[in-house]
Amino acid sequence: MTVKQKVTVNHEYSTPNDRLKYVIEPITPDAPLPQSAHEQFVFYLTGNEERFIHLPIKKAGEYYYRVYQKDNESIDYLTPDQEVYEWRITVTGSGTHLEVKEMMLVNSEHYKVESTNFYPTYHIPKKIAHKHLGFLPQTGEIEMGNILIGVSFVFLGYLMFLLKKRNKEDLEPINGDETHLKIDSKE
Repeated sequence: MTVKQKVTVNHEYSTPNDRLKYVIEPITPDAPLPQSAHEQFVFYLTGNEERFIHLPIKKAGEYYYRVYQKDNESIDYLTPDQEVYEWRITVTGSGTHLEVKEMMLVNSEHYKVESTNFYPTYHIPKKIAHKHLGFLPQTGEIEMGNILIGVSFVFLGYLMFLLKKRNKEDLEPINGDETHLKIDSKE
């Protein structure tokens, strides 16, 4: 079985890399859990990640599991996905000849679904989002301060060009000798 996570953020910054907690609990009393876990199996996903979960079923029967995202209270601005999925697996056969006869995924509204997808959301206030990254602009954002600095440099360069040009015009050769220049006073 595969569990997928697609994180959404309410602004243009990149997806946070927090580890979000998920739980698989058996509904059927004898349903085995991964890694010999008892009562529940806990695992983590980061960003837009997916994870294959191997269920070590070794005998025929019907096995039901509950899968959900655990509330990560220590992560600021995160709203976990409230969906609770149920995995229903029917295994037939015996010994080493086991076969999955049916595998059904059901969401919390009791509809059959194709996959176990969670959509946790970050709701980060804009003023905090800007403080978080400090002086770095968002992707696609034009920082006004950078524009002003750039325009100032262009303006100063143009002024220097004009002053240099004016100084050249104010100097003229004395008696055709360009090594001795006379400054033209405009008084």
